[in-house]
Amino acid sequence: ETRSRGRAQAEAGEVIVSHHKDIKLTAEDVTMEPNHRWQRLWIVFAGVGLLGLALSFVLKSYGAKGQLAYSYLVAFMFFLSIALGGLFFVLIQVAGKAGWSVVVRRIAEICMATLPLFLLLFIPVYLGMHELYHHWLDKAAVASDPILRHKSPWLNEPFFLVRSAVYLVAWAGLSFYFYRQSVLQDAGGKPDITRRLQIASAPGIIIFAITVSFAAFDWM
Repeated sequence: ETRSRGRAQAEAGEVIVSHHKDIKLTAEDVTMEPNHRWQRLWIVFAGVGLLGLALSFVLKSYGAKGQLAYSYLVAFMFFLSIALGGLFFVLIQVAGKAGWSVVVRRIAEICMATLPLFLLLFIPVYLGMHELYHHWLDKAAVASDPILRHKSPWLNEPFFLVRSAVYLVAWAGLSFYFYRQSVLQDAGGKPDITRRLQIASAPGIIIFAITVSFAAFDWM
């Protein structure tokens, strides 16, 4: 009886598998229509985010001193880590010539594609600098502390902003290049694109490692 049931299930499975093999998806089956209302959903989320940020600045004076800057920095770093995780995954997979990750790599690429947006999202961090990093931006405190004076060639506002710009531009550049090349590869399937990405991945990993390490120390 057990063997009969197993044989019946196997036959049913074969029928199901053979049935699914006949299904062919087209681009229209997996693509939204250009004027579909969900295509404009990002506008709603962006509007809610901007409204929330504006209200946060309005209510800033009613909270603890510096709380908005601290909370925003934590949220900024949290979501930045997701985008950077996508970039790191792509760099490692391309450098290792991994074939298995092709079917899931686009998810990581979509995550890393948000990195250029963090150039704008860093603006509130800049506006809250004197609350976040007051201990080395306070000129009086630096003048009275020999340790801070010794660190001042590194811990000063102009150099801090230059370093931050380097980190953000490097991540945005890497994500844009790898995402765009991946899309072109899907469209044309040219093997030379794969070779270019593999060549670029090694220096990309080095740039990633250095910038992420320095950014973590600078911002957190």
